[in-house]
Amino acid sequence: MIVGLTAAVSAVASPAAAPLAPPTPAQLSALGASPSSAEAAEPSPLGDLRADQPIISVAFSNGHAVSVSGSATSQQVSLPHGRAARQRAHLAQGIRVTCHVNFTRQRKRALPRGASSARWYGGIGCGRTLLLYGQAFLLQNHKSYWGLGNYYEGIIRSADSGDKSTYVPPESSGKQRSLYIRHLTNAYFTNPLTTGVITITPSKGTTLNKATKCQLGKPVTYGGRTYTEGLHCDLYSERF
Repeated sequence: MIVGLTAAVSAVASPAAAPLAPPTPAQLSALGASPSSAEAAEPSPLGDLRADQPIISVAFSNGHAVSVSGSATSQQVSLPHGRAARQRAHLAQGIRVTCHVNFTRQRKRALPRGASSARWYGGIGCGRTLLLYGQAFLLQNHKSYWGLGNYYEGIIRSADSGDKSTYVPPESSGKQRSLYIRHLTNAYFTNPLTTGVITITPSKGTTLNKATKCQLGKPVTYGGRTYTEGLHCDLYSERF
């Protein structure tokens, strides 16, 4: 298990008559969230990120990030001009991995009127094995959690988190609740001092809300080893 995640967020059985207890800031931090984003945001009314652009792409050279770009990150890495040119030449010989992320969002009517059963997942699939870990959540707003997906971690190529049938009761007015998915995911090169690029991009047909944010990953320890070359994404779906 990832060191620091000794109190992993556990899935809770449904049906639930009231929102679930949200994950603690410590649990979210262990999933890679920064202190400023530990509390869930809500989908932005500004719409979606462009589906044809990476949400983050990080280049690493000998254990250090040398460039960060993407539609969901504001981080930058500045290098002297001469060093930047050498790093670009070095990266041309490195490993390039693209990971695609996606959401599954389906609902069926349930009783009483306004209730529903939600099938929901956040997924990630990569072109080669990486250290992947993360978890997805089903929310109505930043304080109301209706579903906690399975936690995943391992040296793997793909993973998903969610639930095939989460019961969601109606509003007190009898209306159906508006829901969205938050998926915290992390991807790291498995060998130390790797030179290469990790890119995260939406799968075909997947829309990511502009509340989505990505950043460089913090060092994590897994299986007795420390991993430093990675990234973290806090992914948000549209409401459904």
